[in-house]
Amino acid sequence: MNKTLKELTSSLIIAVGELSDLVKCHFELVRDQNEAFLHTSDVANMLNMSVRTIERYARRGIIYSKRIGGTNFFRKSDVIALLNNR
Repeated sequence: MNKTLKELTSSLIIAVGELSDLVKCHFELVRDQNEAFLHTSDVANMLNMSVRTIERYARRGIIYSKRIGGTNFFRKSDVIALLNNR
């Protein structure tokens, strides 16, 4: 389990990059403080769809989501717009 300095440095660089991405995403979410953000399960309940369908919609760009730390967040206004356009 002895890692070389090069391996440790490489792991640290990757971790710092991931942390940087999380911080950027956080500030994007916080920027519009009047906007409510919902988890995938909340969106699924609002639209009466499965979580899997909502995840598929997000991947296909049907509904915008922001992924932070493995969790999708959706703008409530986007969900309401999708609901009204059905």
